[in-house]
Amino acid sequence: MNNIFKQLRKDKIVYVDVGARFGVPKQWDCFGDIVTIIGFEPDIIECGKLNLQAQENNLTIRFLPIALSCKKEERALNITKSPGCSSLLKPNRKILNQFPDAERFDIVKATQLSTLSLDSVLEDNNIDDVDFIKIDTQGTELNILQGAELALSKGVFGIAVEVELTQLYEGQPLFSDVDMYLRDKGFTLFDLNRHRWKRKNVPANMPCRGQIIFGDALYFRTCLGSIKLISRTKGLKMIMIAALHGYYDYGRYLNELFFENSVFTQEDREQLEQLLWIKPMSQVRRVSGLFKKFLIDVLRSRGMQNYWAASDGFEIEIYINDLKTKISKLINKGS
Repeated sequence: MNNIFKQLRKDKIVYVDVGARFGVPKQWDCFGDIVTIIGFEPDIIECGKLNLQAQENNLTIRFLPIALSCKKEERALNITKSPGCSSLLKPNRKILNQFPDAERFDIVKATQLSTLSLDSVLEDNNIDDVDFIKIDTQGTELNILQGAELALSKGVFGIAVEVELTQLYEGQPLFSDVDMYLRDKGFTLFDLNRHRWKRKNVPANMPCRGQIIFGDALYFRTCLGSIKLISRTKGLKMIMIAALHGYYDYGRYLNELFFENSVFTQEDREQLEQLLWIKPMSQVRRVSGLFKKFLIDVLRSRGMQNYWAASDGFEIEIYINDLKTKISKLINKGS
């Protein structure tokens, strides 16, 4: 049996996390030792903590104390009262002061640093092919994408990027700018986890609508170019990433597409079908969770929220355990 999954022990999935202050998203643990993770965190102290945590937990993750942008230049990193709000851009007080807890954006100090493009860092580290990029850098996401043009053109399949729908930072690009850029590069928006804020002129528990301020956008490549030029392992990685985010339908579409174009064999196709299936009975817990959510929605008017900030929330968690078990079994099958 030619186990397609065993190839990933040599040619691992490459995941890049830009703005890794809070660590790598848990769902990437699904892939275990078949993923190479590289994180970027310009705060040197925080970066050191992340590397120490990774070492203590025996994780093969490298965190680099590098600030990324579209090019090499000198910039000021504005450290804010809440470190997670720090940015190369200055907070937009005109907007922020309308909402609660605006003081977390107060600048406590500015640190001068040199920025680099993602393309240049990847080249310096001999990383030729990236599969997934996550970016959360408080307003400079488009600049970073513009500095990753080569990586995007060569092999990136998925992108998770924080996008703003109003300028929380002065002069920052908005969702429409990021969306247009990525669509031009062959990516399509698959999901948008929206975050709403209510202004501070109403009580936090008043059931009124909040304005959509920012979102977590998920993109997959849909313009694949010449299908026959996609390698067998690259096709596998694409399908696994789609499945990780719950898009079994797109994974199935790719599986058939790669089979029809002789990227996959019939055996490959059948092995991947095992990955891309959830038995109906395994959905019981999901249905239970969705039912609770339904009751909450019924008990309050649609679009209302009881706190000053709320989000839609991705449902990635319902796929993680199922996928983790399957990957472990499939990759070790026939060992």
